[in-house]
Amino acid sequence: MASYHNVTSPRWPNLLDRVREAVRVRHLSYRTEHAYVAWVKRFVLFHGKRHPRNMGKAEVEAFLTHLAVDGRVLAPTENQALAAITTSERSRNALATRMSGRR
Repeated sequence: MASYHNVTSPRWPNLLDRVREAVRVRHLSYRTEHAYVAWVKRFVLFHGKRHPRNMGKAEVEAFLTHLAVDGRVLAPTENQALAAITTSERSRNALATRMSGRR
């Protein structure tokens, strides 16, 4: 007979786990998943390890401007970074709804 006294309540996945889950749910490739996680890490580190839930449009624009001006990246690269950042936000909202038991 199995013992269930060590079962813990489900924990909230961390930010990067939520990004990975969102990418997998959308059936994107492993390389895309890896790239999105890297972009979200860069975004968080650029803003001094602040959580994206505490940031808004101004911070996203500042990061994208930094990429364009200082990083000298092309528009498709900026688009991928933006998609990764917004994926983390969408996954947070979807996960919050699912974890609260609402649909």
